[in-house]
Amino acid sequence: MGSGWPAWKPTRNGQMFMKWKKLGKIFDPTDHALPNGCVEFAQSPQALVCTDFIRVYFATRQRDAIGKYVSHIAFVDFDRRLSRILGVSKHAAIEVGGLGAFDEHGIFPINIVRHGGTIYAFTCGWSRRGPKTQGAGMIGRPLSSV
Repeated sequence: MGSGWPAWKPTRNGQMFMKWKKLGKIFDPTDHALPNGCVEFAQSPQALVCTDFIRVYFATRQRDAIGKYVSHIAFVDFDRRLSRILGVSKHAAIEVGGLGAFDEHGIFPINIVRHGGTIYAFTCGWSRRGPKTQGAGMIGRPLSSV
């Protein structure tokens, strides 16, 4: 692929490793209006390469009524060279769960996998189950069609 993409290089003993070229900061969440009143954070980025663009899902956060963070999944679309932002999601990609759900206090993207006409998004849900519990991560699996 083009500049900035990792390339496989051989070591002296013949093993292969990836040589990476850092592109620098390509997205700052504080420069954009994010869903659910989120104002900062672009954590756990996960890319989905599409025909004409690259969509990067990330976790962003808002503060709830008691001042604790709630994580939401948003996305930013880039051109295929990752040099230009095409758009930022206006709504959460996946809503957090309701009261008592494993993801009632937030959701993080872990891995995006395309298989046939379905996109699997393995996620991590957060729930504060008591006053001393900071959060417990559990895995979920939302689906989307292409």
